[in-house]
Amino acid sequence: MSDNFKDNEQVLSPSMKHKTRRINKKTNLRIFAVIGSVAIALGAAGMIYAFVAPSSYNETDPWRDAIPLGDKITNYINGLLSKDLAQPENINTYVHFTLSEKPTIDNYANNKDTDLIRNVFQTSDWIGADLTKVEALLAGTGAKLSGTNIIYKGSQMKLTLLPRVLSYPYNGGDDKYGLMYLDTSAAQQGMFSYKMRFALQLVASDGANNYIDLKKRVDYWYEIPHQITIAQLLNLANNSEIQKFIQDTNLDLNTTNEQLLSKLLKQYYRLNNDDGDQSIIVNQEITGINDKPFVPIKAAGVSADDFAVNVLYDSRKINSFDQLGASLFNNHQAGYDTIAKIFNTLNVQMPIFSNVGGNGGFTSYDKTPVKPNPQDNFGLPMGAEQVNSYQGYIKDLGIASDNMQIWNSEHQIFHNQVQINFLDTKRIPTNLYYNQQTYTNRALNLDSYQYLNDFQTVVDNIQYDDTNAELDLRLTQLIPTVKNNLTRYLWNNLNDPNAPRDVNLKELTISTNGTSEIRGTTNSLNPPVNGQERGNANKVYQDRAFTLPKVNVKATFWLNDAKTQTKDIQTAFTLPSKVVPDPRGVDKNDLNTQWIVNKVRDKISRERFSTLTSQYTFENKIKSTFLNTTVEWARAFPHGTNGEYPVNLPILNDFNFDITPPNGRNNGNNLKVGAYSVKVQALGSSLNFQGATTFTNIQVVKANFTELSLPTLSMSTMDTNADLYKRIQESIIRTARNSGLELETSDFTILGLNPDDQNHLIPGHQPIRVAASGGDNLISGDTTIDVTVAKANVESYLGNQINLRAYTMNDYGNDIIAQAQEQFRKGLSGLNLDQRIINQFTFILYEPNGRIANLNEKLVGGLYTLTIVADNSSNNPFYGSIQKEINVPRESLDKIRRAIMVNANEINLATNPVPTVQTLQDKYQNKIINYFNQNNWNLSRISYNIQVKLNNNWLQPTTQLQAGNYYIRINFTGDYIENGFVEFNITLQNPTQ
Repeated sequence: MSDNFKDNEQVLSPSMKHKTRRINKKTNLRIFAVIGSVAIALGAAGMIYAFVAPSSYNETDPWRDAIPLGDKITNYINGLLSKDLAQPENINTYVHFTLSEKPTIDNYANNKDTDLIRNVFQTSDWIGADLTKVEALLAGTGAKLSGTNIIYKGSQMKLTLLPRVLSYPYNGGDDKYGLMYLDTSAAQQGMFSYKMRFALQLVASDGANNYIDLKKRVDYWYEIPHQITIAQLLNLANNSEIQKFIQDTNLDLNTTNEQLLSKLLKQYYRLNNDDGDQSIIVNQEITGINDKPFVPIKAAGVSADDFAVNVLYDSRKINSFDQLGASLFNNHQAGYDTIAKIFNTLNVQMPIFSNVGGNGGFTSYDKTPVKPNPQDNFGLPMGAEQVNSYQGYIKDLGIASDNMQIWNSEHQIFHNQVQINFLDTKRIPTNLYYNQQTYTNRALNLDSYQYLNDFQTVVDNIQYDDTNAELDLRLTQLIPTVKNNLTRYLWNNLNDPNAPRDVNLKELTISTNGTSEIRGTTNSLNPPVNGQERGNANKVYQDRAFTLPKVNVKATFWLNDAKTQTKDIQTAFTLPSKVVPDPRGVDKNDLNTQWIVNKVRDKISRERFSTLTSQYTFENKIKSTFLNTTVEWARAFPHGTNGEYPVNLPILNDFNFDITPPNGRNNGNNLKVGAYSVKVQALGSSLNFQGATTFTNIQVVKANFTELSLPTLSMSTMDTNADLYKRIQESIIRTARNSGLELETSDFTILGLNPDDQNHLIPGHQPIRVAASGGDNLISGDTTIDVTVAKANVESYLGNQINLRAYTMNDYGNDIIAQAQEQFRKGLSGLNLDQRIINQFTFILYEPNGRIANLNEKLVGGLYTLTIVADNSSNNPFYGSIQKEINVPRESLDKIRRAIMVNANEINLATNPVPTVQTLQDKYQNKIINYFNQNNWNLSRISYNIQVKLNNNWLQPTTQLQAGNYYIRINFTGDYIENGFVEFNITLQNPTQ
């Protein structure tokens, strides 16, 4: 660390736009948990910055050593903030805050709220507002003012003020940076002002959001310059419930006190009960004279903000005026408790509800049609005893019995007004109109009588052989008893024990047809029950189900004392059905019935079972044949052989099948040769049958060879007759085994083939006959297997036999052909083939230029191709061709250069005529020709060009030679030598005198 930076100096981290708040926001505190470091070099000073963060903090007096910011700077900063809220966007110029929801929490600004303070000190020219004050703040810090910047430790830095945290964590994990003081002196008018106190830290910044604590604390007061409305104040608050209220009700900056009251009533007050018991119902029509409503129904629903409301109440639950009127507004919605605490912080009471007038202002409705408007008929005194005077109507008699005099019950319609006070608003009273809900408080309980008890003795004593008429008579005989019991029950169970007993019930009728009889009993047999379930597997039982009739009950009542109006109440009940068990049962049908046995034998006799039939197929065939026959029987005899009972369609699980095979050779999972027998036993679970039956002499024969689907065999001329014999054996055994037939090679003979014959197959199509051997085998007859023999590819079998030696231009084409033919013959011998087959192949040698080579000429340089082609003769065992490449190296240019070199003494410049360039070219040409002739090369297959240069100029052939250093270049192309050029330098001199 630099000597210029002391260990006890505190270094602050960059704010990083406050994205990692718990790391960055309280780095100037005394309690730290070090979590990392960042190194930054600043100019020559070499300063190192580290960041640290606290886990918790609270300072009792953060302004203890603070220096006042001073009026000039304070007024300058505050003048940049808190603009006129007539422009809604100016709300961002106010420091927002959180209002207290409990006594232990202050009104405060958190870290996000104080971003406005940070930004204004970082972006404004607050230093220029009072340079003297700034110099006083820098005193003792080691920093000097330089224009609007400072010089610290030799580096130029920016000076700023950052708010210190006052407490963390705070209010459920938040942080407190500013302490808010609220002025509520004009709260009754809905007007407020506020100010905040901040403890600022004097810091130096490098411009990259890295800070150095200059160990000076500053006391700063933020204050708004004018009062704001309660709606504006709420829009500045962070509280979640306030934010929800603003969003739900669209509370804007221009909301008046009257509008705020309306929004509060809609958001937090409900007139309906919130317990779901419907004791209070609003927004249902209440009508007065001529069915004219007091308040019309509102399509959008009713809220506590409405000025006129209908109230239907349940007089069984509401029994006091105290539960009506102003009390109806005591049902609060979610969030009310929180918003009430916040308003208490503002010294503002939530809306206050009170009844208007003495006795709560409740007045009864005069139903005498005196005045045209229903509202004008409220004026009679309303007694408290009338609140729950309505007793409902008779449920059984219907709504027509509502308010009947004999039941001493009628509706009470009444009215009162509720005054709502909030702040300085002057709201007109709310009119409430009341009526009692219609409900069924009384019941005659006609349908709750236990009628079945009166008939239970008859039901309990029904016998299996009873007739319908007998049961109808027994039921009819009980009608008088039922009437007496029902009459006694109706009066003993009325809700109102004081109701008259002798004048109301006119008559009772109990019957099935409106007379005095009960008729309609029926009975039927239930589906058969297997006797196995009742201890006798050989029997079937059919229980009898008795269905008793539906009985109608009608009670006729007088509705008035004069007995001129009646009302019928009707109900019905159904007597219970009863199932009487079958006491006797009938025997199941005999499985050995001739109808089934004969049909099964006939069907099996038409089946062919052979050694190719699997045991599984045989078993399934026997089972399906037997089952299908019993199903046919069930359809032909739906009530059994002798009409005993309705039978069910049989299922396979009704029977057990025991299959007995013959003696003899095993055949794996397939059938043996001989006679099988099958015993079928009816199981106890069968509803139709009992006993057993046996089917014998089910014949299984040997399969015929023609039944095997033998595949066509594909062979090659490289295969021998012995190979074919083995392949046929394997194919037959494999095909048979795939069909479950356990054949052995001794079960058949392959005709016309010797298993030891090593001669190769000839190409073409060949049928091979195979016959069963007879004896104790599993197959009979004979068959023919088709065999196709294909020619072999010569490349596949002899291509690797041709391995030619290296050849040069001193060799002839016949040399290559001779070696290839010799290797080819050896390959044929290795395949056990006649060497004379070579006569069915053509050997062709191609020169590098693609022409067929003259075999009697020497080879030229380049890539030769040898092709060995099979002819198409029918007895040639091969097809196709073999190709081999022979690379003959050309003569190197270096070698020919040495052979055609010309010496300078071979040219005499003194001769006459004077030698020319052509003379020099001829010298080289003669040597080239001599070299080619010595090698017996064909001169027509090579070309060359001789060029001569002197003093960097190419010379013409006629140019006379003179003394000098000549450059000769000869270009070669052709078949014998490498394509390219050779170079020479030759120096010619004039002859000495």
